[in-house]
Amino acid sequence: MRLFLCALLLTWVGLGWGDPPSDLRFTMPAGRSFIRYCASLLGTKPYQIPLTDPRAADIVKFYRFLDQRKFKRAMERFADDAVIACGNSHYAGKPAIERFLRTRPDHRWGQHQIVDLSMKNNQIIVLAQFAGVENEQPVLIEFFDFWVLNRSGEFYYLQSSD
Repeated sequence: MRLFLCALLLTWVGLGWGDPPSDLRFTMPAGRSFIRYCASLLGTKPYQIPLTDPRAADIVKFYRFLDQRKFKRAMERFADDAVIACGNSHYAGKPAIERFLRTRPDHRWGQHQIVDLSMKNNQIIVLAQFAGVENEQPVLIEFFDFWVLNRSGEFYYLQSSD
């Protein structure tokens, strides 16, 4: 697991994902890089939580709704001013995020499986896999999502390595 995480994080840094979110939607401890911060939480006690934990329910439902292509349901827990950062693109606000979710997976069918989920305060780190078909070819995509919840517990920020 640690070897996989290190390989994923090195790939993420190589793709330009070594920087923390630029809009100050979370506070990172001084002296830590964004990647080291995420790696320090993922899969470590006391931050690792089981998928059956009530605090993980909304995240688990989000990926399930994506697999079922129930985009309205997937959007239910997003704050009105939420932001998704994916690749070099940012999508701000519910309408933009819903358009992104509806158009992005047109060529991709399959199922998400959460491998590990860790939580510290309002920050959730998800290590997951997507297994399915993309452009008529079988794919297995391993990815890393960093979530921030607002004070109401809504999804406020998502930075995805996929």
